[in-house]
Amino acid sequence: MKNRRGLIYGSVIGLVWLVAMAAFWPVRHFQFIQFDDDINIYLNPHLGRFDGTTVGWMLTDTHYMRRYIPAGWAGFSLLYGLFGLDSSGYHWACLLLHGINVLLVIAICHEAIKRFGPRPSGGSWTVVSAALAGAWWAWHPLRVEIVAWASGYMYVQALFFLLGSFYLYITRKEGTLSGRLRLWASAGLYLLSVATYPLALAYPAALLCWEAADSQRRFPWWSPGWWQGFKPAMGRVLGLFGLVSILFGGMTIYAALHAGPLWSRPAAVATLTLPVRMEHLVYAEGYNLWKPWWPFPPRLVANSLKTPAWRDGIFWLCALTLAGAAWGCLAVKTSRRSGFWAVGAAYLFLMLPMSGLFDAPFFLGDRSSYLASLPWTMAVAMLLAACAQPWQRKTAGFVLAAILCGMFILSRQRLGGWKDSQTFFSTAVRELSQPDYEKEHLYHMWANMLNLEGRFEEARATCEQGLREFPASAELGRERPAIDQAVREAAREAGLLGLAVPVPGLVKSHDRIALQKIQSFEWADAADHLRAALQAAPDYYPARFKLAQVLVAQGKADEALACYLEAMVSSRGNISKAERADFLLMLAQASALNGEELLARIAAEKGQALRAKSSR
Repeated sequence: MKNRRGLIYGSVIGLVWLVAMAAFWPVRHFQFIQFDDDINIYLNPHLGRFDGTTVGWMLTDTHYMRRYIPAGWAGFSLLYGLFGLDSSGYHWACLLLHGINVLLVIAICHEAIKRFGPRPSGGSWTVVSAALAGAWWAWHPLRVEIVAWASGYMYVQALFFLLGSFYLYITRKEGTLSGRLRLWASAGLYLLSVATYPLALAYPAALLCWEAADSQRRFPWWSPGWWQGFKPAMGRVLGLFGLVSILFGGMTIYAALHAGPLWSRPAAVATLTLPVRMEHLVYAEGYNLWKPWWPFPPRLVANSLKTPAWRDGIFWLCALTLAGAAWGCLAVKTSRRSGFWAVGAAYLFLMLPMSGLFDAPFFLGDRSSYLASLPWTMAVAMLLAACAQPWQRKTAGFVLAAILCGMFILSRQRLGGWKDSQTFFSTAVRELSQPDYEKEHLYHMWANMLNLEGRFEEARATCEQGLREFPASAELGRERPAIDQAVREAAREAGLLGLAVPVPGLVKSHDRIALQKIQSFEWADAADHLRAALQAAPDYYPARFKLAQVLVAQGKADEALACYLEAMVSSRGNISKAERADFLLMLAQASALNGEELLARIAAEKGQALRAKSSR
């Protein structure tokens, strides 16, 4: 009987996992998007396979990004070591790790039901309730941004460590060795979470909500017994998790104030007055309460918040939703159903770092819901578990199943906008409902992407389109002459090299990063960037010739020779005799080490002959 029940439970959870994978299955073929993927991954000169230089940069950098994220860079470097600059590997990692997060969410919901659900807990409906709630979280359309975006891997990894930390914390047994080990492991995973991305700086407050609710199950609210049960937990949480939160919160503020020129500084206090901050807080807290239940209109990027925010009609919907949720938490806080107010209070705390208290302009993207929806998910699981009668369970299951089908369809529809940069920018600009800072910035990023790829006429047209909508835009005004300058530089570079087509800036960027890697003897990383340059411009023979040299340094003599011959054909004799001689002599040495005596002899003879000619 137990085996049969376990098989049924496993089948239900497995079905949820499979459908979650199916919802986002197309992402494995998606490309990088010049929406932070460039600075995070494929044009990040610091990213590379693990060595002393890369690890040192990860642990010390507070300038390249507005966050201190050593474990986040470590995650990207791990993927880089496995996949290089192949975007499909990063999307596979997002998809699979999201699938693991789905299983962790279901396990956490199951524990929440057992702890705070109706008595007696357990049974098949408990598992079904947790699985349905996990499904609601797993393939919700608000997950699309995180799973379909290569840079979203940082959020997926951060939540993976956070969910692992929370599961270990709530399943430990007090007073045992295994319980203490789980506690320390939970704190370690939380450190890895905020070191990946400081998404959950308010996590210690959420743990305190859990402990307060757990103590309330045994003792009346604020009674001496309740306080005696809660006090040691408060010391434990603040002593371990609170210190980690304070440390990385301070590092986040420091990095935001000292970030490089790519990033704007935090708004001054004079700009963000207390009323403006409170408006941002109400908007953010309320928005993430109602948005999971009504994810319309679907947008890849959200509009920035108007100033003052109260003039926006959605602001009042957010305020009413927040007021209703707060009233609901207060109404049940003295009951033995303490789990409901606990998840509500945890939500309010978790959202604080993402509530725009220090951001101007401020906008709420779907990525914030990856964490913000978790308390909602636990509440859904406990509400489903509270359905005692068979007809209630059938009705609740049918209604939620219908909702889940709609969410699955909407998620699949929204995926298409993330498949490549051109589709992303055209879709995002079209979807934004009002002319604001975010739409203006998207026009600038779109024109910059086209300019970097050498699509200069399209870049000019996009820039002019943006200027018609934002005639006073300073960044679009600067982009127009930047495009003209890029055209001149691309033509000049092509003329110097004897190429028939201009050399795009993207190719030069990869070439510059490859040169840095060569100087640091990071041959595999250099080869990745040179291949990326050749993918964008196959006739750019300087990259092909450098790739041949890198392949020699890697001991790949046959590949190096083939690459060298292709470079010679593309260059039409523009590679100097001295450079060719140096390469052939390097090839001869590498071939000799590989035991390829014939190739070594021929390369040495030709190299010496070219050197003699070049010295005349």
